[in-house]
Amino acid sequence: MANKIWTLFEVEFKRIQKIYFALLTLLFFSNAGLFSFLFNLNLKESESILGYKVGMSALKEEAAIEAFSSSDVAQTTYQLTFFLLIGALLWCLYYGLAIWYKDFSNKTKPIYTLFMLPENKFIIFISKLITILTLIYGVILVQFLCWLIMVAIMKNISGISIEHIINIINNARPDIYMIHVPQISRVEFIMIFILGPILAMTVLFTGIMMHKTVKKIGGLLGVIYVISIISVYLSITALYNTYSDVLMKTHLIFYLVVFVMSMVVSYSTLTKKIYV
Repeated sequence: MANKIWTLFEVEFKRIQKIYFALLTLLFFSNAGLFSFLFNLNLKESESILGYKVGMSALKEEAAIEAFSSSDVAQTTYQLTFFLLIGALLWCLYYGLAIWYKDFSNKTKPIYTLFMLPENKFIIFISKLITILTLIYGVILVQFLCWLIMVAIMKNISGISIEHIINIINNARPDIYMIHVPQISRVEFIMIFILGPILAMTVLFTGIMMHKTVKKIGGLLGVIYVISIISVYLSITALYNTYSDVLMKTHLIFYLVVFVMSMVVSYSTLTKKIYV
């Protein structure tokens, strides 16, 4: 079974590899351009405080360090690049939906295999899921690599420790852009960037399978399923938001239940007739 999944994954990945590397390249250079712009603004602010034009080495002077710490360059960089990451992830979700609908509507080779080999339907479902998750995790990996490079540059030029930079980011006012940006922590990383994509794509793929296997009302059922999952997640987050330990445990249970439920529903729908 593993060999079949890997073979199908290779076929699926060849379909997206150009888009995959183009997206990663665009994300990297977008981060580089944004960071360069914000850093140059901070350099000019340091020059105005010191009263003369400075080089990079002068940023380690006390006045420049204070300007660097208070100018919001660290948290502004993190917040704006986080929005870049969100935009890239939303595109991945869109592409994940589009690739399913393209196969269903155009009867391409993968969907032909889906029809002709009923015993392998779930294997094809898994291979498509892994393909889109590979795209998503690639985006996340590149973004975290960009953040590491940015932090290293800030540390080497300003002399501020990595811990100080992270504290500046985590202590940023949440109302700067009227949007909450997650703090930098291991728990946030695991819940949002590792487990989150798996759950999101599983739920979306399950919604599509409901749409394509239940005649007439399948589309409505799929939409209701996805919206219901999102609503329950937001309700849990709002209810336990002030209790971080309880929230984490509740989210883990929620992730597990929804993942198992979605896989069971997808498996059961794949045994039915598919309406293209």
